[in-house]
Amino acid sequence: MAYTAADGPPDLTATHLWTPASGPSPPIINYQGGTNPPTLPWVRLNAITGWRALPESEDLREPRTYIGGEITYPSRILGKTLVYEMSVQAATVQSVQSGMNNLLKGFGNMSAEGVMTVSPLGSFGGGAVWTYRARVISLDPESTWNFFPQRYEHFTWGASLSLRMSDPHFYHDGVAYL
Repeated sequence: MAYTAADGPPDLTATHLWTPASGPSPPIINYQGGTNPPTLPWVRLNAITGWRALPESEDLREPRTYIGGEITYPSRILGKTLVYEMSVQAATVQSVQSGMNNLLKGFGNMSAEGVMTVSPLGSFGGGAVWTYRARVISLDPESTWNFFPQRYEHFTWGASLSLRMSDPHFYHDGVAYL
């Protein structure tokens, strides 16, 4: 069964492709290369905080004072913040470091909004593709990483990516959904 627009945008069962306003694109988050196990190196998505959360509420109270000549502006819809918790996994130390450097370069433009395209994984039936616009707030690599993996494990380096949506809607075929 494929994802439909009524299901809303998928989170952990999708690939997340970031298209920055300028500069190089980072690796696709959660892209497994069409194989199981995934093609290394890859950026594994562990959690997304704020994905299904509602945007901040507006303060619709009237201004306290009206001074002669003061212009009051109507309230506006506020955005919301998403935090991607992910890890770069690779077979060698050099490739995990290269993967993290590609993430840092791809999410380096913090002054302009980019577009995130969310596509359901084919193994979950595929379906509706979603987009949203956001600005990078931060990308923080963890200070520790798995330098000595056990047998059958990979070298991993975690990171947290914070994105700020100025418009708190996900879009599918040009239609906005909250």
